[in-house]
Amino acid sequence: MDNLARIQAFKEFSIHNRIDPFFSEDIEAYYDNPHEFSLNLKRSKHQLALYGAAHVSLRQSFFNALDLSQRVALFTSKLTAANILDWVLGQLECSQSDIIDVVDIGKARSIYKFSTQNRSHVIKEKPNNNQSVFHDIARAFQMPFAKSSFIHEHNVHWELTEFLDEDQIFLNKKDALVPLYAKAAAFGDFIELGDRHFENYIAKGEDVVAIDVAHLMEDDNQHWTKSYIAGGLYECCMLQYFTSDLNNFASVVHLFFESYEAHAIRLFELKSQLSQTVPLIEKINQKWVDARQFIGHMKSIYVSALNNMFDRIGYKQLLIQLVENKLDLNDYQELKMYYLADYQRISTFFRSDELAVDVFMQIRDLAAKKLGITHQYFNDHHQILTQLKDQLTTVQETSRMVQSH
Repeated sequence: MDNLARIQAFKEFSIHNRIDPFFSEDIEAYYDNPHEFSLNLKRSKHQLALYGAAHVSLRQSFFNALDLSQRVALFTSKLTAANILDWVLGQLECSQSDIIDVVDIGKARSIYKFSTQNRSHVIKEKPNNNQSVFHDIARAFQMPFAKSSFIHEHNVHWELTEFLDEDQIFLNKKDALVPLYAKAAAFGDFIELGDRHFENYIAKGEDVVAIDVAHLMEDDNQHWTKSYIAGGLYECCMLQYFTSDLNNFASVVHLFFESYEAHAIRLFELKSQLSQTVPLIEKINQKWVDARQFIGHMKSIYVSALNNMFDRIGYKQLLIQLVENKLDLNDYQELKMYYLADYQRISTFFRSDELAVDVFMQIRDLAAKKLGITHQYFNDHHQILTQLKDQLTTVQETSRMVQSH
């Protein structure tokens, strides 16, 4: 596939007023202008614009399909233009000729993985210095973090980090990861870490490590926590993988929140021992009274938002069935966006409450017309959901009992 074919292919995945197509001028500017470090998806700044795997793979291919020598030359020219090539080489104690390969592994924007002999690293342009702050506070609270170096050059923040396992490991060994993600969730809530979707976690040995940290201790974090969980995009959302067996689901829910509570208690124990010079410690002290208050408060948020997530999963399955039955998504741009964004991902209609269109009513109407889905289907589905939600209610009631003692 040449670039013209890629441009045409991407056009098929563009979403009206949300994700624009690429044009030849966009690609030529990316190739010809070394100061254009990243090829970004052309997302609306005014409307919700979610992207999916199809958008990512095509965006990456404009770089990754180049010949090896072209990729390396383009990459080093961009590092030079950003005035960070010497810094990168100095950090790695290598020369420019030691760079033997480079690929774009970013999602909505370019992030480059490059190799030197037997080592691989990643260079990222960052929106702020929060990743460095996160590393400092993770170290203080004995949480895993990637080995990284940071620089601020020409008003841009950069991170050079070790390349970790890029596989989405939670898809392959879910059971073992339940307590690991519960631990990560407790820490994320404790420091009000935002944007914790699964692509922002990566494997490091027996740990999961938060990457691409851009949001910490922001005033509206709890609103976003609810939104991300309802949208299937936070650690606890992996519970949806265990819903086929009610008894197993109850066991996994118990394991997740038991692990969450245990680590939350540990965090408060560590907090009491730390110096006031630890980043964010003052804000954490102002935010949380004690472990009991923290656990009860966060569980109430989790239960409500997870209930919303489970309500949405059935609609996700119906949308897949509609597409399989040849629904033309170009007639329904919001449904097209969610189909592409959620395809083969754990996400479920993230931020759908912000849309002018009721996508769930739209799916119900289309399912009735095109799939013959009746009200009884939704009644039966509601019965199943009620059983799952009862397990979550038990979790919340346990928290209330803990708080009352």
